[in-house]
Amino acid sequence: MTQGRQQSGMAFEAQDTGHIVARVGVSITFFMKDWRGSEANIVAAYQRVRPLIEEQARWYRTGSMRGISKIRKGTLDGPLVLTQTPPPKGAHFALTLMSGETDEDVGPVTFFLSLLDSAVENEASVFHIALPLDWAKKPDALRVLFLDLARLLPFRSGLSGYATQVHEGRADPTADEACRVWLRRYLGIDSMHVIVVTEYVLNAIKGVNWLTAFDKTFADKLGGLPKVKKSLRAPITVHELEHGLVIQAGPRPLLGDTYENEEMSLYKAVDGAIRPIRLHDDVVLPGFQDEDETAEWMTRFK
Repeated sequence: MTQGRQQSGMAFEAQDTGHIVARVGVSITFFMKDWRGSEANIVAAYQRVRPLIEEQARWYRTGSMRGISKIRKGTLDGPLVLTQTPPPKGAHFALTLMSGETDEDVGPVTFFLSLLDSAVENEASVFHIALPLDWAKKPDALRVLFLDLARLLPFRSGLSGYATQVHEGRADPTADEACRVWLRRYLGIDSMHVIVVTEYVLNAIKGVNWLTAFDKTFADKLGGLPKVKKSLRAPITVHELEHGLVIQAGPRPLLGDTYENEEMSLYKAVDGAIRPIRLHDDVVLPGFQDEDETAEWMTRFK
């Protein structure tokens, strides 16, 4: 295994046999349940991020494709069309765009959209974009992008900040070990595997990051929006939206470097406020061997 791309003294890319198999970047992820009737807004959200994707995207896959294909001239020119009728059991709309040098590499930009009938599949739909690490240095632009998407998408919950990126179609021990090293040193990096997480976030939110969003149904479980806002103090900011809220833990994303004793009190305060609705166990995420290890990591802000 070789590593590259240094930030804060740690390599944030992991390579194996010449391929980048894991990296740390900045991600935006929204989990959804009842998306029917919001097709136009989902298309608008895709159009909002499309300029960030198309310059670097090299590979794509749709839900009807068996494998990954190379993006050629004109591939992304057509409009995004979402089905208006519920998909049959086991079928759903899906689009993945990737930017690796090959279809086995984890590139700096990834887009993933999956729309399911949650009543049938018992999984959340998801709108996810992974961006290069440099986006952490542009917190104002990241916040604006996240809020723009939050106003469009019928989210149950959402997260944005530092996060791991792995090739979700392949299990890779080197990638898992790299994530293990990163996550044990940096409290502010989220362990992200979108496909795995969708099975657990219909009735819980994944956890805390720099930006943490959830809908009014979740807010009601915490006593309502006014109580949530009252429980959080500046410099934490609460952005109220039409169907939920976004909690911003300070002016910028934090790595939470334990070697440098980086202050993470704002993330801890947010975790304390949302703990009753946060995912606690039953899931295995990248960097962890089993449910117990993952559950222990989820308590890192207690």
